[in-house]
Amino acid sequence: MQKFSPTQLVFLVATVGCFTLGARAYAMQCGASPSFSESRETFTIKAVGDMVLGTTWPEDRIPPDVEHRFFDGVAQTLSGSDIVFGNLEGALTNSAETTKDPSRGTQYAFRMPPRFAGVLRDAGFNVLSLANNHSSDFGLIGLEDTVNALQSQGILAVGLQDEIVYQEIRGSRIAWIGFSYLGLHNNIHDMGEVARLVSEADRKATLVIVTFHGGAEGSDALRVSDSHEKYLGENRGNLVRFARTAVESGADLVLGHGPHVLRGVECYWQKLIVYSLGNFVGYQAFSTKRAAAISVILDVTLDEDGWLRRVEFHPVRFTGEHLPTIDSRRRALYLLNDLSQKPPLEIEGKILPDSTRSDASYRAYRRWLQAADLETQLAD
Repeated sequence: MQKFSPTQLVFLVATVGCFTLGARAYAMQCGASPSFSESRETFTIKAVGDMVLGTTWPEDRIPPDVEHRFFDGVAQTLSGSDIVFGNLEGALTNSAETTKDPSRGTQYAFRMPPRFAGVLRDAGFNVLSLANNHSSDFGLIGLEDTVNALQSQGILAVGLQDEIVYQEIRGSRIAWIGFSYLGLHNNIHDMGEVARLVSEADRKATLVIVTFHGGAEGSDALRVSDSHEKYLGENRGNLVRFARTAVESGADLVLGHGPHVLRGVECYWQKLIVYSLGNFVGYQAFSTKRAAAISVILDVTLDEDGWLRRVEFHPVRFTGEHLPTIDSRRRALYLLNDLSQKPPLEIEGKILPDSTRSDASYRAYRRWLQAADLETQLAD
């Protein structure tokens, strides 16, 4: 698989707005068509990574007040888009029969009240991936309960095996396909299946968005590898090969999740691939140590021909309750910038311009890298 040459890819760096306390974000764009017309329909998409809204198993550890605060720190940023997407890890069910064995120390089961589907809807989510290693924590009954709870709130559930989910927006059709390394979902390892499903969606829809759950996990897994990644003895996919195959087959946007930390982004064939959006909500579930202390909200606009018109990454940090809030120190943007320029990604555009490297927040970012023992992963 061959990337376009630098002359075929155009990257634009532009200031796109302010955050709290005067922190500024910058956007990177893939190449855009010179024939673009303002009359073409556009679609706005916000996307986040892994979410667990607490757990009620083996006992209820969710205080009654917290469900109204899950998204308070990012509510304004999440609002105002056609699509809000996230990866829901765990089951919305009352079933008590789990498929996991927590006594083993490496297995966790997440069960959330079915009413939390309404909490997700109220936060703006209308598409959620279930292609992950926790959606079946309570078996097929729990998975079915989850799908039914989401559908009752008008939220699309994405990622079941051999399934393309279509979303109608202003008369246009958006196709969603979710993949993972597990048997209940579309297969991240089978490039023929990837090509078949994405090509079918491309024939039937205006836009095709692919999501995937894969890769190694944790703070020592920041760098994406053009090889099969293994974690806890599982083959969790060659994500570079998978994502580029999806783009070659017709995907307009590829969204990754699963490593629980941020990973780099690339423009491949002028399409945006985000290799991991990190965590987003992990109340009493996910770590917020080291690289897991920060994340992003992806904010993009695509036109009806699949051209990326705008992309912005809103930097996120986590409170003591592991709930997201906007990070005025912008550490996630610096980290994305560094990771995305490492092989095999090597983007030519900057998420942050070079001039920011001399400011106080960049120096604070470097101190944070050192304190979190992450510097060696960014070394050439």
